[in-house]
Amino acid sequence: MKKQAIHFVVIYSVLACYIIGGILYFTVFQQPSAADIFNRHMQTVVEVKAYDDPQEAAFGSAVFVNSDGLLVTNAHVISYTRLGNEYVFTNIYIRFATSEEFIKAEFVNKDTALDIATLQVNPQGLSIRPARTRATTVIEGERVYAIGNAQNHGISIIQGIVSNRKVHIQTGGRDIMAIQVSNMITQGNSGGALVDARGNLVGITTFRLRDSGGNTIYGISFAIPVNRVQELLTN
Repeated sequence: MKKQAIHFVVIYSVLACYIIGGILYFTVFQQPSAADIFNRHMQTVVEVKAYDDPQEAAFGSAVFVNSDGLLVTNAHVISYTRLGNEYVFTNIYIRFATSEEFIKAEFVNKDTALDIATLQVNPQGLSIRPARTRATTVIEGERVYAIGNAQNHGISIIQGIVSNRKVHIQTGGRDIMAIQVSNMITQGNSGGALVDARGNLVGITTFRLRDSGGNTIYGISFAIPVNRVQELLTN
């Protein structure tokens, strides 16, 4: 009987090891699918609509960075320049991918040089899932996903790779240090999330290059690294 009891203990121990090992494999080592990442960000990345005149609305994306309703987007999504002066749109709204209704957002802060702005919404009654940020820098060849309001058609996901983890781009008189990616981002992706293969936020998508004729060069896109974004959040 004692031997039989020992055998059962050994069997149960082995089974427990297999079960624990399986859980660790799928939760730690197994990367989520693109569908998993997209679904996880339904309450993280939102559409943005900004305007003074409703007939001339700007649109883009924003990312929740905490559960208190704070969002990050691009400064150029919620502001405009006229006669050399920069203005923030009077009306700024956000919308979840799972909702038909827009929610009023308040402008908080912006860094024009970095092209980053922060917004605030009332979190009461909202199901917010803040982005998980990644501490380490990305590397060339790493798979990334851009999640945002592409062409103002709602939240979508686009796959690509990191082409250059640290590139300096001259644009609008500014020198921006950005991550270059191959994702085919379009108008509306601005302010959206660039996430790694595990769904961790690594940057905020911001702009594309244009050729000498003003035509968009697809496959060469840029994002502000998340560590630069966090500098604005801590100021």
